[in-house]
Amino acid sequence: MAVTINGTTGIETNTDTGKIKVGIDDDLTIEHNGTDSVIDSNTGALHVKSNSSIAMLVNNTEDAIVANANGEVKLYHDNTLQCSTSANGLAFPSGKGIDFSATSDAGGMTNELLDDYEEGTYTPIVLASGSSSGLTMTYSQQHGHYTKIGDLVHYCLEMDWTAKSGTNSNSGSYYLNISLPFAAKTAAGVWGSSTINWNTGLEFDNGGAYCHHNKDGAYMFFWSPLESGRHDYYVRTSNLHSSGGIRMAGTFKTA
Repeated sequence: MAVTINGTTGIETNTDTGKIKVGIDDDLTIEHNGTDSVIDSNTGALHVKSNSSIAMLVNNTEDAIVANANGEVKLYHDNTLQCSTSANGLAFPSGKGIDFSATSDAGGMTNELLDDYEEGTYTPIVLASGSSSGLTMTYSQQHGHYTKIGDLVHYCLEMDWTAKSGTNSNSGSYYLNISLPFAAKTAAGVWGSSTINWNTGLEFDNGGAYCHHNKDGAYMFFWSPLESGRHDYYVRTSNLHSSGGIRMAGTFKTA
């Protein structure tokens, strides 16, 4: 094998195989074996350095890994960005997430991508048939917290009020609602549930109420049993006293 070094093309060999060796004990070798190209560090670590970015490409032009100075490291699949590092950990583009398709599935499986996680707070309010119009509440406190994993939301809230007014504030024609942090999912068979942990100022027939989440908006309804075994009475704003408070928690699916 002949090796040629010139100022135009660099180092050349006259065969399809060859190896460049650095160090007494072949500490670093760069080799083409006729099929593959190999960089082999036999002593210590192999450092690839740049004062800007380092990109690993496949199929000549497709990004596989891109590392940016003082920034993110991006990971690609078939030249499409799948995730990148961030100051907080690992970040996913919209529509991407953790893929669980390698696990076994139930017969009705529709999605195996975990694509969202969120924690936060919101300000719960009392509504009349899903609207704040015609209902004015004076609150002494309003606290709401939620955790969203995929399309499943768990929330808890506490709120107290000292006055209510407005044309819809004491009506048997308007349903009593409390707002949620997200709109409930609209789909057959999809229902959420809530538990009233403590209540004063809400009057329920027969001493109790069931809560469910409206599929048309970000608020819940209350059902109160008219008689034993029935729960088909929607609690109205007329059941709401002029002062009171409520503590609740629940879980529902969102779109």
